Amino acid sequence: MKKRTVKLLSLMMVTTFLATSTITTEAAGTGAYQKIKTGDKISKKESANKGDYVERQALVLYKDNKISTKAAAQRALNVSDISVSKVWNFDAAEESKGRASTQSAASAQSSATTTSLTVGLVTSKTLSTKKLIEKLSADSDVQIAEPNYRVHALTNDSYFSKQWGLKNTGQNGGVEGNATNVEKKWEKIKGSDDVVVAVVDTGVDYTHEDLKDNMWENTYQPKLRGEYGYDFANADTDPMDDEGHGTHCAGIIGAKGDNGVGVSGMNHNVKIMALKTLDDEGSGYEDDFVDAYNYINKALNLGVNIAAINNSWGGSGRSAIFKKLVDLVGAKGAVSVCAAGNESADNDKTASYPANYDSAYKISVAATNEKGELSNYSNYGSEKVDIAAPGSDILSTYAMDCYNPSIYSAEKQKEVTQKFENFNGESTWADWSPENIQITSTLNEKESGYKAELSDDNLGETKGKSLKISLKGVSAGETVSVRIPYTVSEGTKEFPEFSAMTKVSGPKSSESLFSNGSLLIVGECAADLDLPVSEDDLISEDWELAYNFNGYPVSGEMEDWVHLEVPQEEKNPKTGERSIFLSLMAAKKGDYTITLDDLGLSKENVASSNFGKYEYESGTSMATPFVTGAVALEAAENPKSSAVERISAVLSQVKRTDALDGKVATGGMLDYTQKVANALRISTVKVNQSNGQITINGSGLDAADLSVNVTEKGSATAKVAKIVPKCGI
Repeated sequence: MKKRTVKLLSLMMVTTFLATSTITTEAAGTGAYQKIKTGDKISKKESANKGDYVERQALVLYKDNKISTKAAAQRALNVSDISVSKVWNFDAAEESKGRASTQSAASAQSSATTTSLTVGLVTSKTLSTKKLIEKLSADSDVQIAEPNYRVHALTNDSYFSKQWGLKNTGQNGGVEGNATNVEKKWEKIKGSDDVVVAVVDTGVDYTHEDLKDNMWENTYQPKLRGEYGYDFANADTDPMDDEGHGTHCAGIIGAKGDNGVGVSGMNHNVKIMALKTLDDEGSGYEDDFVDAYNYINKALNLGVNIAAINNSWGGSGRSAIFKKLVDLVGAKGAVSVCAAGNESADNDKTASYPANYDSAYKISVAATNEKGELSNYSNYGSEKVDIAAPGSDILSTYAMDCYNPSIYSAEKQKEVTQKFENFNGESTWADWSPENIQITSTLNEKESGYKAELSDDNLGETKGKSLKISLKGVSAGETVSVRIPYTVSEGTKEFPEFSAMTKVSGPKSSESLFSNGSLLIVGECAADLDLPVSEDDLISEDWELAYNFNGYPVSGEMEDWVHLEVPQEEKNPKTGERSIFLSLMAAKKGDYTITLDDLGLSKENVASSNFGKYEYESGTSMATPFVTGAVALEAAENPKSSAVERISAVLSQVKRTDALDGKVATGGMLDYTQKVANALRISTVKVNQSNGQITINGSGLDAADLSVNVTEKGSATAKVAKIVPKCGI
């Protein structure tokens, strides 16, 4: 196989073809677990899935791109019983003085020629969404009408050694070297304060110790509202994160590096723009994302150097309007980086959006684990998913105080923890040792068949241990529990919190959460209270909580650790004799395994503000910001590069492996110690009917082994076209 020459420049390629032909190019080597916790509404009546779109609403792309007011948008529609509640104007032609200097000629040309767009949100009190779209689609002034889809939420720093995604030394049972190895890139550049990344998510904690110095500050008010961005989910100027997901993503991209605290981002220096589109449950609707991209478009026109947009969210609804917005801002230099999804699905067959949009300005990202394998929850696709990146057991910044003793230094541990068990021989909590644990079951005769033992499957240490509870032959409807006593002193003001790193495997289930599915519950209650035997026992008849708990559904093999934290309910704390409990509520018959590590109980009268705000999460949501961060690093190193050139550069930093071959288009994972041919990326294809030529703009088109196959319309036979390369465009 010939090696391809790597050049970071735009190329134009001209090839002769028939005007009615179809053209293809070929070149060689072309938030995974849902937690439930105290305070969640878990009525079975409320657990049914919400609709995939907002009923009685539609998004409309107008043919007239000059419409600028709701009144004008209303008049343009010849449909009764409707109202226009929002109008967005995406001006593609407006260019700032400062922005043009940061773009290549090819990018500037694309920006200037892209058509402006006008989008409206239409509502009706009488028409269903289906009927509304039918009527709007028949309107001569409407180009596109579609539902308002629902979407979901993918150094010297203290905890750098825990960040296997940056440097893998074998943590969590992983394979050394399987990481981004971004330290290699840091030898050249560690980021730039001139580069902005938009995080479109649940918001960002702009007060976080590891993020506050890397937040974008808006100097364009009142043209752009909000100091650090905007909250479209709640329609206000404060994009503070109230869920945690967006802050976690922001930390992976740009937690301040070499500041002596916390974690490090891919970029030590960068500016994070916080655009909150998802609510405190991690859900939102398409119109809020249109809002966010409208904000980005305005910012680009004002001169804000937005190099990348992190989209760690997705849904099944395909929006032709949103795809146009990705192209619009991409032509101005902003790369949309999108999570592939967490359904273990093939995106080539089952689409997930925005990851599946066919755009030259988008990167789709799958997730890998510490061993360099595709994470078992990650979506994939040899055509629709571009690259893989670390997504399992990722430690990053968080928006809430988090008792996480697994990451603390010995000094910090003494400060905030009264009992700790990591099964490595230095226990201060002997109740959890295998010889002391008592396993109980609602079927008493089954208890003797269950056992606890030490395991090598551990979190953190390369040669550490964990506790494995093996449950062979569990019956459907059976609940298996472990109960550990502890005491809260009279007069306590700040109550202890329990923390556990967990993973559970069991029979695969298609049942949904709190709908006949198996559950792992970790909780806290009074010592004389019977333990729960079903989800119904977690709440009383009037839906007041009976236990303090956290947990998640169990289905199939779980390879990632899930951190469960259980505080006492603040409204009704109790002193005296208490219990920590762990309960597996089995909905299906079969074998189950519970693995526990780094069990901790915080000290009394230690405020949660002393714990820090750092958390482990898994998903393609976590893999995506590694690649977003890589795009930002390219923008810092090559400030005049276009979006397409940055994408090509990132996709060329790939370690190809057998495990990822056929799973992602590049065949590998992001790795700065590896370099393959400059990735092929096409931005535009233009047809000249008069001379029978097409012009292809993009990157990676200078490959020696590149060929262009031409298929005439109606023919099954492809012909090899003549290629005339033209550089320096």
